Amino acid sequence: MPVFTLRQAAHETGLDKMKISRAIKRGDLSASRTGRGGAYEIEASELFRVFSKKGSETSRTDSKRQSETPESSNQINTLKREIEIRDEQIKQLETERRRERDQLDETIQDLRARLNGEADERKRLTLLLTDETRHGKKRRIFDWF
Repeated sequence: MPVFTLRQAAHETGLDKMKISRAIKRGDLSASRTGRGGAYEIEASELFRVFSKKGSETSRTDSKRQSETPESSNQINTLKREIEIRDEQIKQLETERRRERDQLDETIQDLRARLNGEADERKRLTLLLTDETRHGKKRRIFDWF
């Protein structure tokens, strides 16, 4: 099985060396480094698994990218649906929060009214008690008759 250098692989596929080098760095294409100078050695089967021979219409990575488009579209639709669901949940939470706040406001108003009523009652009772002691002596129940 033939082994290609980066330059030979570029010549065989009709691509530039940078594109092949990027495929190696991304992990799409397997290659090993030689001991001399660290040049890449790419097996022909591996090269043609990823890229097509020179003159072919598409390479495998191009078809791979084309197949990613529907998946990406499905992912986008899924994410859009998740966003819609979250928006609905947020609206429900805001509605619930408004309802609870209204209930708390009503409770506060009721408690204030009760407190004011109690204060009025306390004033009335205080006036009654002070009225009885205003004459200097406590009135007994028999004094009323």
